[in-house]
Amino acid sequence: MKPRFLKIRASYHDYQLKRNQKPPSVPYLPLKGYWLKQAGFEVGQQVRVHIGDQFVFLTLAPDKSH
Repeated sequence: MKPRFLKIRASYHDYQLKRNQKPPSVPYLPLKGYWLKQAGFEVGQQVRVHIGDQFVFLTLAPDKSH
């Protein structure tokens, strides 16, 4: 599969702050596309997210139904 390039956007967690303060932005990375399906991800599946120094690694979480 070819590499994908996504832009990190700004999002906000304003529920954590008082209403009269402007919330600080936090990084937000939207992931969607047919390429996720091609990689084996389906709607409704749980994903395990591994975070490291300058990387995010996604894998399917183990199926708990078995």
